[in-house]
Amino acid sequence: MIQRIRLLVLLARPAVLTLFGLFAATGLAQAGNGNDAWLLAKALTVVISFVLFAVAVNDIADVRIDRVNLPHAANRPLAVGTARSTEMVVVAIVGAVFALGASTLLYWPAPVVVAGGLLLAGAYSLRPIQISHRGVLAPMLLPAGYVAVPYLVGIFAARGTVTRVDLLLLAGL
Repeated sequence: MIQRIRLLVLLARPAVLTLFGLFAATGLAQAGNGNDAWLLAKALTVVISFVLFAVAVNDIADVRIDRVNLPHAANRPLAVGTARSTEMVVVAIVGAVFALGASTLLYWPAPVVVAGGLLLAGAYSLRPIQISHRGVLAPMLLPAGYVAVPYLVGIFAARGTVTRVDLLLLAGL
């Protein structure tokens, strides 16, 4: 059990999760509910699940590359042999289901945003699209999605619409 929890913590990539959490909190604050701990908890549930999906799928897709480039990186459990492919597939599936399910507890656009984010994260890592191997496209698309999804989840935790000012802040982020 502790080994599974450790795997989830490694996959959550605390630095990435902190950054995504800040984007969600920014969206929540932009929507006028920056001090609502309950809404933040709901948004973070979606964001954490989304991150687990994205990282698990990426680790599965990049396992051979990671074994060469990061042979001793503890935060690549599949590459170093501390996790099995089946565990990573389960994490990815459960992460996607939880992200989508938890997003239905927010305003209606949230599941659409989350589904789009899951598709982008999958397309980034998985064949046949594998954006990660598409040169200049990868560093433009993935960060945009990784900012937009948590930020919009934060907004949709508080309200069901996006304003022009919300989009301006998103562009700035």
